[in-house]
Amino acid sequence: MDFFHFLGGWACACVCACVFFFQIAAVLVPIVIGFWTSTGGSVVPKKKILNTVIWIFWTNPIQYALNSLTSITFFCDTNKPECLNNGANMACLNSPAACAQCSCPRVSDLNNVFVWTQLQFNRSLNNARIPIDMLVLAMFVIFFRFVTAVLLYFRMKRMQTK
Repeated sequence: MDFFHFLGGWACACVCACVFFFQIAAVLVPIVIGFWTSTGGSVVPKKKILNTVIWIFWTNPIQYALNSLTSITFFCDTNKPECLNNGANMACLNSPAACAQCSCPRVSDLNNVFVWTQLQFNRSLNNARIPIDMLVLAMFVIFFRFVTAVLLYFRMKRMQTK
């Protein structure tokens, strides 16, 4: 979670460096963060985002953070022999009694489906993408730091000429 806050901090610093008045930044930062949160895949799932604006999803740093954190937290191999056994034990899909030795958590409100299966379907998650998501997050942090440094440099230079 610290990486997520680090990214948000540099994104906010970048917005603050872009505007001339910090009062405007105080209004813009919650709008930008709210927009990123709503298009990050948790409020509006990727499957429901229109194809014309799917670029917003892929350029959103919060979706990479949410996907990696959700995959790390909730991943459970449901195809292992104790659970679905690669489709051989389909009774285990909705009945915990059919596979009592399966340790994967379930959502009791949704007919006992596996938590990971439900999240994977709703959020289009892939556990193998964790390293890629973390790399993209690191690139976003570096980008925001660079843009912030450049903007602050030119702002300071402009203030010195006045």
